[in-house]
This record gives sequence, C-alpha cells and structure tokens, in this order.
Amino acid sequence: MAAANSVILYLDTAPAIMALEPADAGALFVAILQHAGGNCVEISTLPGVIRPLFMMFSAQIDRDKAKYAEVCKERAESGRKGGLKKSANAGKSKQMLANASKPSKSKQMLANAGKSSKSWQTLANLADSDSDSDSDINKEISLTRDKETLDAFSLSAEDSAPLTQSALNPKATSFKHWTKEQLKNAVAECVAAHPEFSEFAADFVDYWYEPTASGKPRLWREKAWDTTLRLRTWEKKELGHNVAARPVSGYSVHPEAGTREWEELHRREMEAF
Repeated sequence: MAAANSVILYLDTAPAIMALEPADAGALFVAILQHAGGNCVEISTLPGVIRPLFMMFSAQIDRDKAKYAEVCKERAESGRKGGLKKSANAGKSKQMLANASKPSKSKQMLANAGKSSKSWQTLANLADSDSDSDSDINKEISLTRDKETLDAFSLSAEDSAPLTQSALNPKATSFKHWTKEQLKNAVAECVAAHPEFSEFAADFVDYWYEPTASGKPRLWREKAWDTTLRLRTWEKKELGHNVAARPVSGYSVHPEAGTREWEELHRREMEAF
C-alpha cells in the first residue's frame, strides 16, 4: 500500500498558528512537514513556544495516516471479493455454454432408438412426449396472452378509446383504480352507443374525477359503478328531473353545497339510480 502523499491541516488550528511570530510559525510548519514525511523530529530542538503545538499536530497526522491505511485495506478487500465473484460468474457462463453444446434429450433418444431393439416403441414415446410438451406450451401461451396488456402495440387515441381498463392498466382491476383516461374511455364507449350523452360527457368526467378531501377521485369512493346508468342519471338531472328534490332518509333539509353532508347526500342520491 502506497503511503499518503499529503498532510491535512485543519482550519480550527489556524488561530493558534497565527498567534505565533512569523519565524516560530515557519519553524512549526517545517517540523510538521518533516514529521508527515516520516522523518524523526526532536522536540527538544524546537523553540519552546511551538513544542505544544507540534505535539498536537503530530498526533493528528498520525491519526490521519492510520485512518488512510484502514480505508486502503477495506478497498483492497472489496476489490478482492469483486474479483472472486467475477471469476465465479465466468465459470458459470462457461458451464452453461458447455451444457448448451451437449446433444438434447430428444436427439439422444432418437440416437438410442436407432440402436435399440425397441426402436419403434421409443419413437412412439418420443412423439407422445413432444405432443404433451406442445400442449403445455400452448396452455402457457394462452395464459400469457390473457395476462398481457395491449401496451406493446402502438395505438392511436381513437383505437385505444374503446379498450377496457385492464387493457390500459393491468393493475386497475376495478373502477376504484381507474385513471382519468380510463374513465374517459368508458364514457366514450357509452357515447358511441348513446349519442345523447355527448353534450355533458366532459362535465361528467370532470365531476367524477374531481379530488375529494382525501386526494382521491370522487369515482373511487363509490361502492358500485355502471357508466351507462350514471350517465342516464346525469341526463335526467340535465333535463330538470333533479333527484335532489326527492326526500332522503336522514336529512330533513337539503345541506349546503360543498359540505360533507352535501357530498354524502349526493352520493346516496346517485346510488338511488
């Protein structure tokens, strides 16, 4: 390990050095450099005023050297472990290449079948094995396709509009996890079947995706959801059939808009449809 080719002087010692006469400060600095370079400095040869300071600096220099040596030792050990791991990985790679170069089980069975007296039976077993393998692979592919999303395809906004929420976001297993885009897509599907909803579709989306006090969209707080029925209820309100005029159990008067009671009343009124 190479020795540190430097010495550290800490700023909190500056007041003590600056209080010395220039000649004494110079003598102290020379003594510090000699000690840091590994030379023996006789304290008795130093001016008396700088002896305590030199003892303080030399002790700090020795501590710094010991710390540097410990850091170098730790780095060397880390490098050694990294080299061992790299060698082990290289060995595994070679073994994998060697295994890949070996004949497969099917080829070996075919080779043995040509030599065995039971060659036809062996070939039949091999065919059954391949058939079972193909069946398993087909099942796996089928299951994989069911779980795959359509994110891998490049779709335009128009093409992606009718996709379900699970196709757009595999984590969104219910409307309680819909993004605003998914809500828009669900509304777009309904508008395609019921063009009369188009006049208020945007307001419908903005209302149901407005954040509540908890920061979550109002849509996520609902216990059940049917986009078509909700749009139909909204249409009735637009036509003047305001469900707020209907008496709701637990409320004798209509609460003030924006309050917690108003939100609860509105939620219950929407559920009534």
